[in-house]
Amino acid sequence: MQRDISYLPILMHTLHKKITEAHDKVLTDFDLSKKHVPFLMLFTKYKDGMTQQEITEKLNLDKGHISRTLRDLEAKGYIEKLGDSSYKNVFVATHKSNQIKKVIKEENQKIINRVLDVLTEDEMKAFEMTIQKIMKAL
Repeated sequence: MQRDISYLPILMHTLHKKITEAHDKVLTDFDLSKKHVPFLMLFTKYKDGMTQQEITEKLNLDKGHISRTLRDLEAKGYIEKLGDSSYKNVFVATHKSNQIKKVIKEENQKIINRVLDVLTEDEMKAFEMTIQKIMKAL
């Protein structure tokens, strides 16, 4: 028996939008916006830096968007470009970036706590397992 869950993408989008709205309140103090968050969080994981190609693969975003956002983050002093090749530059986080990443992580935790506080322990485990299954399927 197949159930109609065509509304699921709408629910996921709404959840994502609410989370990014909460980020916006914190980010404006740092001259950043929600488009910068995935990049800054990615640089948290890859401390040795990444090429633009690697960033594109990890974030699954349009190359033009990646390029514009990297230039913007570099101009604002949040990342630094190492090298002068047009293809193999490595982008690394700066000290300024490391400071904002801590603030973003703290805000993320507050948001996650608010979202997850409405779930019981069993619901949380089921939710986590469900999300993991969906990610593996994709």
